[in-house]
Parts: sequence; structure tokens; C-alpha cells
Amino acid sequence: MRLNKYTLKIENGDKCILYNLITKILIEVDCNIDNLQEEFIDNLDEDEIIIYKEKLLISEDDNNDTLEMEKIKQDYNNQKKIGRFMIHLGYACNLKCSYCYQSLIKSTSKNKRIKADEIIKFILKVSDKNNFEVYDVCFIGGEPLIYFEDMIKISSELNERLSNKKIDYSVVTNGTMLNEENGLSDLVKNGILEYQITLDGIKETHDKFRNDGKNGSFETIINNIRYVKLKYPETVLSINYNLSKENCDNISDIFEYFKEIDLDLPIMFSMVFDNGKNVSMEYHTHNTAWKDAHIMGIKFGQRYSPFYRDVYLGCALTQRNYHIIGADGNLYKCINAVDDEKYCLTHINEYGSLEYDKKLQVYLKYEPQYKSCKECELYPICYGGCEYRNNLNGFRCDKQMFYDNEIPIIKELINAKNN
Repeated sequence: MRLNKYTLKIENGDKCILYNLITKILIEVDCNIDNLQEEFIDNLDEDEIIIYKEKLLISEDDNNDTLEMEKIKQDYNNQKKIGRFMIHLGYACNLKCSYCYQSLIKSTSKNKRIKADEIIKFILKVSDKNNFEVYDVCFIGGEPLIYFEDMIKISSELNERLSNKKIDYSVVTNGTMLNEENGLSDLVKNGILEYQITLDGIKETHDKFRNDGKNGSFETIINNIRYVKLKYPETVLSINYNLSKENCDNISDIFEYFKEIDLDLPIMFSMVFDNGKNVSMEYHTHNTAWKDAHIMGIKFGQRYSPFYRDVYLGCALTQRNYHIIGADGNLYKCINAVDDEKYCLTHINEYGSLEYDKKLQVYLKYEPQYKSCKECELYPICYGGCEYRNNLNGFRCDKQMFYDNEIPIIKELINAKNN
């Protein structure tokens, strides 16, 4: 027996942390990393061997881990249990965030908007073909709450037509319109309970980027959050903190502020990547910002799943039943590439057509640019890097950045649990 190719071993003092990138199993074993084989793997009893093999922590000496991973990847990307629908209801927004990827959308496309009835028809058509057990429906914009009436109409119809299925609704919003004036009570009544709200720091930094061209939005968002938590305790609110070079040095401020006002919410992070707006910050422009932000969060009681922002065995690009609906009614294979013809499959009314199936097959067979990527132990959560960003800015390997940022986070999570 040996360690599986996709099980990371992480030194943690006189102990060793094991994390499998496919099964996401995380354990700590009581032995030094240099003696892992002799003191841990070679001493497993028969029952333990069965369990650890099943969890892909260990493998038989002659097992082809890469081939096994490829089979799991194919099954995952072609699964028919969960149907995912990311719906751009429109590109209008009440804020003017300088780095928004939708600033790249052509002005001629911004005025186009698909009707709610067509979206409903499309989802039901996909449902008839696949018979999903679970429907993951995410409303996005622009600012989706501008179109709250469409959200109510779509959810009402789906709830009625798919009453024997599980439907998980979520909304990605700037939080400024999360109030009763924009149909909040009806949204909650229809089961739209999850809201991811974006912040760019505390008031000073946030308002610099997330404003309507004149007034900031921070105080309005915080007031709305407090109202929703009090009025609708069944809702699930979370914060997406956009991490950029403008706010990476004062991460503690947002945690201190939430603690001060007694607001307990999960705070996740996203990197703002380069779209030519000069506010970006990826791993290569600030080597440890990702690590620093999460370690700070853990110290304030936040808990994160390892590699939670990275792809898992591929992204929407390679998943058969991940449908990204543009406001123009076109189906896209990348959330960042909405309005890019290269990533467009067809219009939703042409779903299931020969053109659609031919283009879909190309994406389902997608391979990374370099063959060496497939031999890397990080392949299940990297997949050769983001294909869209590779095309936009050129290929680069983030392997060292993964190790510099994600591994310390895993160690911090384990140590926080032990304490």
C-alpha cells in the first residue's frame, strides 16, 4: 500500500495531515511526515485499509491513480442527479463597480433580456430530458433584485411544476435592494432563501468601488442584512469579500467590524482578476494575500473547506448539466465569458439541437493546454488552470501559489480544531 497520488501530505509539527483532493477527506495522523509509510500506512489493519482505500487516501502499489481519477471526473461531469442553472436575468445594475467582469459585455447586448417564460420553458425542457433529483437555481445579474418579479414568477412556476423535486435557490446580490420594496417577502415565501452579498471591505474601501457613481452602498447593505436576519431567520446569508490590492492589507477590519455590531455571517473570499481596470489582484501580484485573509478569518472563528474556490474535477466548462443563461437567452460555458461567442453554445430555444450537442461535446472533451498538467498531483482542483483566463492573459502555472497559500490554511484549520 502507498499514499494515493492525489492525497497531499502536510507536515504539522510532529504530526502529518493528509488531504485527498478528490474525496475531500482531511485527517491528521500521529506520525512524522518522513515516517508516514513505515509508521502509518504499513501498520493499517484490514478494516482500516478498506476504509482508507475507499476514501482514496491510499492505493494499492500497482493502482493507476490517474486513470481512476479520470473515471471519477467523467462520472462527475456527466452526472444527471443535479441540474445547475445560473440565470442572468439582465445586466442592469444600480451600482458601478469598476472591476465588474460585465463591463466587458458589449453595449448592444446589455439591452437584450430574455423573458421569464422562456427561462421556465428551458428549465422544464432540460428537466424532461434528465429527470434531476435536485435543481440548483442561482439568480445573478447585473443586480438580480432589479428583476425580482421575474424571480418570483420563475420560482412560482418551478415550485408548482417540479413539486416532487428538491429545488435550491440562491441569489448573488450587491445587497442594496434586499428589502421589502423589492419583493423580499414573496421571494422568501417561494423558497428563495440563500443570498450571497458582496463587500469590498469596510465602509471607506467598499464605497470607493461599490457605489452608484455618487453615493456609497456600505451602510445600506449592512442595514438590509440586519433587517433580513431579524425578520427572516430562515434565510441563509453569506458575505463574498472581493479581495484586491486595495483591501488586502486590512482584512481584520471587516471581522472586527462584524464582531463590534454583533453580526455573525460566514465570510468567504474571491480574487478580483485582471480585466484591464487596474484594481485586480491575483496570486502573482500579492503572493500570500489569500493565505493571510483566511488565516485571519479562522482566528475570528470562520471555517473554510480546503480549496473551496478552486474547480473540482473541472468547472462549468466541462459539466454537461451546468447551464449558464445569459440575459440575451444564449447558453454559455463560462460565467466570466458571458457575451463571448467562443463560449456560447446556442440560444436556450435551441437546446437539444444538433448544433448544441456538437458544441457541448467539444467542451466535455476539454483537455488542459499542457499534458504535464494531467500528471500533477493538484490536477483535480486546478485542471490546467482557468481556460478563459489562460486565453485572456496567457497560461501560467499556479502550483507554487497553491502550496504557499492553501497548505497553510489547511494547517490552520486543523490546529484551530485541535484547540
